[in-house]
Amino acid sequence: MRSRAQLRQFVRFPYQLYASYPAWVAPLERDRYTLLDQRRNPFFQHATAQLWLALHGTSPVGTIAAYVDHLAPAAQRGCFGCFECVDDLAVAQALLDTAAAWVQAHGAPSLRGPFNFAADNDCGVLLDAYDQPPTLMTTYNPPYYPALLAQSGFVKETDWYAYTIDPQLLGMTHPDTLPPRLARAVALARQRSRVTLRPINLRHFRQEFAHAQAIYNQAWAANEGFVPMTDAEVAQLAYRLRPFLTADLIYFAEDAGKPVGMSIALPDLHQVLHPLRGRLLPFGWWRVLRWRRHVDTLRFFAMGVLPAYRRQGIEALFYAETLQAALRHGYRRAELSLVVESNLSMRHSAEAFGAQIAKTYRIYARPCGRAP
Repeated sequence: MRSRAQLRQFVRFPYQLYASYPAWVAPLERDRYTLLDQRRNPFFQHATAQLWLALHGTSPVGTIAAYVDHLAPAAQRGCFGCFECVDDLAVAQALLDTAAAWVQAHGAPSLRGPFNFAADNDCGVLLDAYDQPPTLMTTYNPPYYPALLAQSGFVKETDWYAYTIDPQLLGMTHPDTLPPRLARAVALARQRSRVTLRPINLRHFRQEFAHAQAIYNQAWAANEGFVPMTDAEVAQLAYRLRPFLTADLIYFAEDAGKPVGMSIALPDLHQVLHPLRGRLLPFGWWRVLRWRRHVDTLRFFAMGVLPAYRRQGIEALFYAETLQAALRHGYRRAELSLVVESNLSMRHSAEAFGAQIAKTYRIYARPCGRAP
């Protein structure tokens, strides 16, 4: 793109494209600009990127970002994101072929995505549940995207799942009670593991997020295409989330005082943003400030334990503590997302007490230089 006017078209295009999709949650426009600003988004400290805007005359019909992440494994550095397109195969192919040629010129052997400059959030193409709004930091797209990608030569690389957890359906009607299956899992975990759980200490916020970063970078290291979070990225994320954190919804598992696992649950702020259509003015600020009145859903945003502590049932301890606290705070539903399909331990742990797959997100890939 060559001008500020074109950048504005890039930013504003999704708001036009999704005008007829009531389930879409519009991001705040200012957040879109921050995401794309290479001076303000710390992701670009380790990535090189380029944006493209597809026009029909002077009207935008598609957008795409291509980037090479220099911290990613060499075979998986070429990615695309911010892919939005009208239902037109020629437009989709032009965008995707352009992105593939660009990452190939920058040394990447394949093009993967979509990732909106993130490894395991704001990523993937939604394959189902198009009638349901996405939860915080997850994506939404028109139902024709999978076909456009398949016809453009892309194939499945991996799927990620969102699990829904309804305490009432599980028989958890009071914070002091646990569903029978979860209660059994908790009892078994306490026999198998010597870890103890404690809530985050928000008075030592920076130190606690440093613990979370260390656990994340070790626990997720084996995931496909994993990229460790840098100090700057963690600092920015912590700054964004700080006003919405509740101490007893975030837990560390410790062994003799050493953090070995974590669970971070966040309020689904998309329930606040949904009616705003991307604008805080004139009255959106008031809704955001009173967000607790509008949110009844919790998202398990990140949960993991160090490899040496797996298969001890620690996840069940996290679920139990968090769901009990969530009910005390008035939450009525939770989503566990995103869980990669290959993480069988996490999936079995969730499914064992009744969590159900509600949505599927797919990452696609295509070798550079190969077109349909």
